Amino acid sequence: MKNKSNLRAPARSSAATRAPSSAGLPAAPATQARVFGGPPPAIPTGSAVNGLPGNPGAGAPPIYGQTYFNSGAHYATLDPVVLPVDDGGVVKLGILGFPDTDFIVGVTAQNDAMVGNPNFLTPSPTLAEMTAAALDLTEKVTYVEQLKALLRDAVGGKNLSRGTLDGMFKMRGAYVQLISNGNTSVINSAGFAVRANPRPVGMLAPPTDLKLDLNGTAGNMALTWKGPAKARAFNIQCSPADTMERTWTAFDTTTASRYLCTNMELGKVFAFRIAAVGGSTGQSFWSVEVVRMAA
Repeated sequence: MKNKSNLRAPARSSAATRAPSSAGLPAAPATQARVFGGPPPAIPTGSAVNGLPGNPGAGAPPIYGQTYFNSGAHYATLDPVVLPVDDGGVVKLGILGFPDTDFIVGVTAQNDAMVGNPNFLTPSPTLAEMTAAALDLTEKVTYVEQLKALLRDAVGGKNLSRGTLDGMFKMRGAYVQLISNGNTSVINSAGFAVRANPRPVGMLAPPTDLKLDLNGTAGNMALTWKGPAKARAFNIQCSPADTMERTWTAFDTTTASRYLCTNMELGKVFAFRIAAVGGSTGQSFWSVEVVRMAA
């Protein structure tokens, strides 16, 4: 009988995951580390596990004192992310200012361009989210357009009713005017007010602050003035002013309080005056004249 004291099992670590500390034994390869947390379980000494670095293979005699690991984890190598070359391009969001319908068309076209696009595998927002938002806006726009159409019809109906009532009220006023024979108290008794009699406009005051300026264009002279509030128009007269004598002739009539005289003879002196049209006399007195040389 052999002496059993010469056959001794290899020493084991106090921790189940610690490899034997025997000198000269190779350390477990780094590639055997687990991807997920926790230390790898130890396989009993001498076990044959296929596929592990340093494993002698199934059925091969075990290496004395060697511990093998089989974590069951999967190992993968990630390819580095390669971005396109930056050539200064910046995304343009111009359709944000488009009307609702055109905006929806633009967004839908952009979303369609992302479908199956290998450059953008995980769009944010997702294609489904963009599609849902576009459909929601489309429904709201359609609803608003329907409300607008209803509002247009309602406003048209309201205006028609207003026109009908306006005409009836005018007819009622004509009836009361006829039956009352213009008597104020009788008109008031029908619930109508009486219009104030317009005050006659007296004689208009002549225009004031008359000015004659050059505007920088040869032969042009600009007239400006201030007229009375009730003036319907203004008559303009002109006269040569080389001497103190005046020969006034009608120059023009305007409803504005300014007038541009053109093609005046250069180097010649002219006088202008203005009168307001209207009032009880038909025309006011003439304003103070202004004199200037055409240039």
